[in-house]
Amino acid sequence: MSAKKKSKEGGSSRRKGSKRADLSHAGVKKLASAGAAESLGSTKVRFGKSATDAVTDSLQDFLEELALMLQRLLKTAKRKTITVKLVKEACELIGAPKKVCNAGRVKSTRKNRSSLSSAGILRQLKASGLSKDVRSGGESKEKLVGVAEAYVKHIGHSAGCVTKAAKRKTVMTRDIEVTNCI
Repeated sequence: MSAKKKSKEGGSSRRKGSKRADLSHAGVKKLASAGAAESLGSTKVRFGKSATDAVTDSLQDFLEELALMLQRLLKTAKRKTITVKLVKEACELIGAPKKVCNAGRVKSTRKNRSSLSSAGILRQLKASGLSKDVRSGGESKEKLVGVAEAYVKHIGHSAGCVTKAAKRKTVMTRDIEVTNCI
């Protein structure tokens, strides 16, 4: 009987594979490709692994800023429960685009699965500075997923515009880096 390999470090790095196992690589790629296809005006958009990794890094940075702002708002309000209103307010305070902050809630059902999991997003928020004892209801989790998905689509759309200007069909890492500077 063979034993499973274990890494030497603890915590989330104990998992084998990607450092960001909480954020689905395939889900991020699907959402970013949809945003890029929207701006290019075609369905044939190629999105490489390195470009998807760049989008995932950008999403993680966004979630880190959101977590710190949520923690600050919860502390001033003396609450321990995240609400839909707090998520929108934190999103606006960190300077996210309006269409990201005004994104609707995404309800994941058996037939209509969300590309990003609410549990994965909450794990990322708690790893980024949100207190471990903070609670969140179902509606606020759906709002967090909606905001994260809208952010990834926004990045994909912006990268698609850069790709279109360069007369290419492949979104590259440098396109993602340019959209992060805008």
